[in-house]
Amino acid sequence: MSSEPSRAALERLRTITWDDLEPAFAHGRSRALLMREYMRRAALWARACGAEEDRHVRAHS
Repeated sequence: MSSEPSRAALERLRTITWDDLEPAFAHGRSRALLMREYMRRAALWARACGAEEDRHVRAHS
């Protein structure tokens, strides 16, 4: 799994000024889609790294 697309999505998220209300309303849908895509990719990385199994083991230890 390549980190480049995920890194690009993260960099796009980091460049957003989240507390500026005017762009927030103007770009709300695209920001939501960008965040959703980042979270999807983060979940794929977590699964590929076995984070789900680690969490399950720790929760029941």
